[in-house]
Amino acid sequence: MKTTKTIICTCTALALAISASVHATRNDNCSGTPTNPQGGDSRDLESALQHATNTGRPLRLSGTYRLSRPVMVFIRNDLNIDASSATFIATRSLDGDMISIDANTRLGTTCGPRQVVDIEWDGGNFDMSDARVSTVVPIASLTPSANQGVSSTADALSVRGTPNSGSTLSSVSNVNISNATFNGTDSNTAPYFEAGGDSAIFVNGVLSADINNNTFAGIRDAAIYLSTDSDGVNGDNYRASGNTIRRAYDGITVKRGADNIVITGNTLNDVVVGISTKNVIDGVIHSNVRIRNNTITTTSRGMLIEHGNNVDIENNTINNLGAANGGSNSPSNASARGIYDGIALEGTSNVRITGNTIAGVTSTSRQNNTTTWGIVRGAFENRRETTEFSQRDNTFRRLDRNNTTR
Repeated sequence: MKTTKTIICTCTALALAISASVHATRNDNCSGTPTNPQGGDSRDLESALQHATNTGRPLRLSGTYRLSRPVMVFIRNDLNIDASSATFIATRSLDGDMISIDANTRLGTTCGPRQVVDIEWDGGNFDMSDARVSTVVPIASLTPSANQGVSSTADALSVRGTPNSGSTLSSVSNVNISNATFNGTDSNTAPYFEAGGDSAIFVNGVLSADINNNTFAGIRDAAIYLSTDSDGVNGDNYRASGNTIRRAYDGITVKRGADNIVITGNTLNDVVVGISTKNVIDGVIHSNVRIRNNTITTTSRGMLIEHGNNVDIENNTINNLGAANGGSNSPSNASARGIYDGIALEGTSNVRITGNTIAGVTSTSRQNNTTTWGIVRGAFENRRETTEFSQRDNTFRRLDRNNTTR
């Protein structure tokens, strides 16, 4: 299981901790037109992105940016970035997020009163393979020692919409990230634990987000990580569609009780956990979750729903369940207890599972040496039971059990 990513006092504490180094390079120009640097380093990219949100004017980026320190951008006005002709490369010196876009109470009003803004990021090629690995990735013992960093966050593109812990206000109305490519490994066959960095896209504490038509390969943690803020207050209305994910620990995961989730039309291959909602804060529930028309091939757990309520899982396909994945011949997810699960429900209520196909591995030797279950119901940590469950019109092939309880 993953150690919880540190997002408490999300932006204020982070800004104060490095204020001395950032102050000298931060662009506080609140007028004019942002300029495309056409390539450069962390300072060049940071200055251009900061100028874009200072003014609220669109910015088109091109060229190659080699990042040796985190690029930190503080939200002031709308941010509209076309990065379709840009490449972002993490160097071996990078220990932290490649690009973080953060709300901040103190630094967010430099160019006028606090705004509730929209953020749109289109395109870009992110190479995370040489980035230092964060301290909170799942199964950290598998991280090669030469790759280990000291930061608790090392995502490629992160957006944190709530200024500080305890705030009831988000500074971001909507985040739209689309058509970007994220790669975390040097080869196209390396398992997730050889990847650099952490998650690829991390969004928390915003009022809504759309993560569409992105491509991910070789991701150390989650390809798409969506969350409320650290208090479980801000961060709902998340949608992820049309994304392609290969070789990741988590494909698409939602945490800390985010509500109104739609995950549809995504393709995932060789992921330890495909699509999930995970309980991190005691007592919070993920309500109104829709998971439809996704295809997941080769996984330890196709779907995991923890602490869900009013959940629809419809017309998804899970193939090759029981095949080796994540660089391991046995299930990599500790919670699976040596069993490959198609759809696992833990502490979830009012859930409907309809029209899905779950198929086990075709290899006779793997069938004889693995245990595969289709739909699995159980309690979350032996406390909250799964109740009000219904299933119909599902298809099961080559499994040890189709429907069972744990």
